[in-house]
Amino acid sequence: MVLSSRLLRKFRTGVGLPLRDWFVIWEAWWTLLAVDLRVRLLPYSFWRKRLLREVVAYGAKRPGARSPQEIGRLFRIAVRNHIRPMNCLRRAWALRTLLLRRGFAPRLVLGVRREGEKLAGHAWLELEGQVVNDAPDVAEQYVQVTTDTQAADALRFLD
Repeated sequence: MVLSSRLLRKFRTGVGLPLRDWFVIWEAWWTLLAVDLRVRLLPYSFWRKRLLREVVAYGAKRPGARSPQEIGRLFRIAVRNHIRPMNCLRRAWALRTLLLRRGFAPRLVLGVRREGEKLAGHAWLELEGQVVNDAPDVAEQYVQVTTDTQAADALRFLD
């Protein structure tokens, strides 16, 4: 009964969405899967280089195009309804891909902090100095990693 009521709630949420939104959600879902497979199946040295390189937006911003916040909202729907759990690195990488396709150039930020005796890592996106996919104060909670070497080391600690 609990499963069917959850599915019914999800269905009701999606019914009111325009087809245009569904295309973004669909693209986000498949991008998340591609990123997840890349991280799980390819050697760390291969995908780390691809992730950390500077990127240039390769899509064209179109008049009347969606804002990064709107894309992020639809992206979160895809994340919540994905078959695989997605950690912060996978979410940030996939959303960055979607935003790049639309002409935005977000910066992937990696940060670390101490949690007791352990070091915890986190990944998020910033666009024009604003956090796109996380709490606005996330940068205050982590020490940002600034060099490629530090970033490569921090990737090992991401949840």
